[in-house]
Amino acid sequence: MWARSNNEGERTRQVWAWLKRDQALGWPVPVFLGHGDGDKMREAHQLLEQALPADHVVVNPGAHEWKVWRLIFQDLVDRAFTPLHNSK
Repeated sequence: MWARSNNEGERTRQVWAWLKRDQALGWPVPVFLGHGDGDKMREAHQLLEQALPADHVVVNPGAHEWKVWRLIFQDLVDRAFTPLHNSK
């Protein structure tokens, strides 16, 4: 059973292990990533970007802040639900 760790390093390891497992299974749970091109966490995001399908990644101009994330979120929602609308 999975239990959330209080150790930041252990939590990071758990997340990467989950992502690695899901990638090996062909991404049964879709994973999307969005961030600003000036985000302070850009290097970590780039590592994940390499593992995700290109249409599951949104990079917009901006830093690590809400005004950037709001636009990214809307774009990701549109991408995530477009197949549902097209199948009707």
